[in-house]
Amino acid sequence: MSNNIISSLMGSISGIASTLSDYNLIKSGSYGKLMKSYYGSVSGTSSASTSSTKKSGYSVEELIAERHNPSTSEEVTKANASLSSSVSNLKSSLSSLQSENTYKDDTTGAATDARTKVSSALSNYVSSFNDALESSKKSTNNAVSSNLAQIMKQNSANADSLKEIGITVNNDGSLYLDSNRLKNVDITEVQDLFSTNDATGYGASVKSRLDRASYYTSTASASTAATDDAASANTTTSSAKDLKSSISNILDGTVFKGTTDKDGKTTYDRASILSTAQDLVKNYNDVVTNASSSINSGVSSNLAALKQKTSSNSVFLKAIGINVGADDKLSLDTDKFGTSDVKAIKTALQTYAGDIETNASLLNYYSSTQNGTSSAYGATGSYSASDIVNSLYNGVS
Repeated sequence: MSNNIISSLMGSISGIASTLSDYNLIKSGSYGKLMKSYYGSVSGTSSASTSSTKKSGYSVEELIAERHNPSTSEEVTKANASLSSSVSNLKSSLSSLQSENTYKDDTTGAATDARTKVSSALSNYVSSFNDALESSKKSTNNAVSSNLAQIMKQNSANADSLKEIGITVNNDGSLYLDSNRLKNVDITEVQDLFSTNDATGYGASVKSRLDRASYYTSTASASTAATDDAASANTTTSSAKDLKSSISNILDGTVFKGTTDKDGKTTYDRASILSTAQDLVKNYNDVVTNASSSINSGVSSNLAALKQKTSSNSVFLKAIGINVGADDKLSLDTDKFGTSDVKAIKTALQTYAGDIETNASLLNYYSSTQNGTSSAYGATGSYSASDIVNSLYNGVS
C-alpha cells in the first residue's frame, strides 16, 4: 500500500475520531461548560494584563435566542461589521509576521529596522485578535467565530512559546503583549513561531483558520442563520443522497468481488466497476454544482470540506484515472481506469469514499433540514456553538 493511501487512511480515522470526540463533548456536558466559559461574563485575566476584561453583556440564553432568530439589531450589525474588520486586520498582521521582509532592515527610502517592524506587526496581531474575540461574542457569524475559537485553542496550546516572545494568553482567551520583554527577544524566534514551514505548527495552523474565517466574512453563508430556497435545497439534497448511495456501493465492496476459476485465475466484472466509478464522479460533480450557490452554512462548510478531502486524495485517484480539475470537479479517464489493477482501484476508491462519507451525509442533512440548523456545522466540518449544542443545552448543568 502506498504512503499516500496510508496517509489518507489515517486521515479518515482521525476525522472520524474528531467527530466522535465532538459528540462526546456535547453528550458529557463539556460543550455546555465551554459555552458558559466562552460567552459568559469573565472578569479575571492574567496579572500581565493592563486592564480588566469587559463583560460581554450577553448571557448564553440570549445568544441562543439570537442564533435561533437572527435579528438585524444595531448592536448585532455593528458586531458583525467589527468582526469582519478585525479579522481582516488580524490576517494583515499575520501576513506581515510571515513575510521575510519584516525581519530585514530597510535599506532604501524611509528606513525602518526589523525589530520595529516586528514589534508593530505583533502589536497589531494582538490588538486585532482581541477585537475579533470581543466582537465574536455578540456576532451571529458562527462560521467566523468557530474558527476564532480554534485560534484560541492554538494560542492555549502554544502559550509557552508565545510567552517567550512577550505574548501572554489571558484567562479569558485574550492576548497581552509585553513590549518591554519584546525588546530583548531574538526576532528570529518570532519568525520561527509564525513560520508556515511546519504544516502543523502555530503559524500554519493560525493562517489556515484565518483564511477560512476571512472567507466567511465575505460571503452570506455564515452572517446569519440564512437558509436556501426550497428548490435549491431539494436539488442539493437529491444530489447529496445520490452521492451517499455511490459511496455506500463502493464501501460495500460487492462490485470488487471476482470469480476464481479452477486454475486460480480471478476475473472481475470491470463493466460494473467502471459504472460504479462513473456514478461516483457524476454524483460528486452534481453536488459541487448544486451546493456551490448555497447560503446554508452547514451545506457550504461541508462542501468546502468535501473539496478539500478530494484534493487530498487527488494523487492516488489520478493513479487510477480519476482527475481533480481546477473547478474542483472530477473527470474519469476510462482508458487508464480500464487498464488499472482492480485491487488498486478498490483501495483508492474505498479510501476516498470513506474519507468523504461523513461530509456527504452532512450535506444531505443540512440541505434537507433547513430551519434552525444552517449554522450548526462550522467551517471546518466540526461542530460550532449553535443549534446542535443549543438543542442539548437545557440538559447540561
